[in-house]
Amino acid sequence: MASDTRRNPEAAVGSQSRERWLALGQMQFDYLIEHGLRPGHRMLDIGCGNLRGGWRFIDYLDPGNYYGIDISPGILIAAKKTLVERGLQDRLPHLTITGDLTLDFLPGDHLTSCTRTASSPARRWR
Repeated sequence: MASDTRRNPEAAVGSQSRERWLALGQMQFDYLIEHGLRPGHRMLDIGCGNLRGGWRFIDYLDPGNYYGIDISPGILIAAKKTLVERGLQDRLPHLTITGDLTLDFLPGDHLTSCTRTASSPARRWR
């Protein structure tokens, strides 16, 4: 993945061209808008990649309401480049590398579909 990301960040996330990368991101964005995503919502983008769709959500959501996680450091570097290219730094997105999906790095009051249990203090999906 790291060498793929250096060669072509769009291809590293499954897009064969810049045009296809843009089209798939627009499709992701349109789908969630049509299904009720609003600027005040918070979004967790699991496997955010290089922000193919994410940059649109970062621009649309209220500042600080986008959380993107990925397992690849190289792809998150590409994501940060996407932020700079799009001038979205002031939108305050949260981009985090993760090796698992315990989600213990996220603020507890931000997620309504997660729970903590006495036997497992890390938040996990229900």
